Amino acid sequence: MDSVHEEAMQTSIQECSRLSVDVPASNQQPSTSRRAVQLHSWEEYWDSKQLVDVPGRGSFNAYTAGSGNAVVFCLHGGGYTGLTWSLVARQLKDRYRVVAPDLRCHGETTSSNDLDFSFETMTADIVGVWQALFGSINSRVPTLLVGHSMGGALAVWAAATKQIPGLEGVVV
Repeated sequence: MDSVHEEAMQTSIQECSRLSVDVPASNQQPSTSRRAVQLHSWEEYWDSKQLVDVPGRGSFNAYTAGSGNAVVFCLHGGGYTGLTWSLVARQLKDRYRVVAPDLRCHGETTSSNDLDFSFETMTADIVGVWQALFGSINSRVPTLLVGHSMGGALAVWAAATKQIPGLEGVVV
């Protein structure tokens, strides 16, 4: 390993040591110190939670925060929910409108066919949720699609449809 990679690894290790999570040794009980992980309610991060009806597709649970003109539309990975983006929402909601839907068959979303996880179907869901929240294809709301894992792939597919007017970029 060269010195640049070694230095980067040491920096990463130092950063990780500051995380507020105690990891007990295999023979120890979990810590009850103030550094232990605490679960919080969605209301501590998000301003609202709403069901977004997309005709012919289902009812999609969406968490929203902030009221800025630009939208950061966050897509979670497989097996997760929109709550994945809670810490991001808390940091961005003072400047942007952050939206994180529960995708098909995830979280509190119900769909017309919970067995169809095709990219075409899930991409149409994402476009449908965006249009239900921000208007028709003629609305130009500045939007940044952000996705993690499965959500990253879907963000790319949704951008490729060119059905989200005002799309400024994609972050995967």
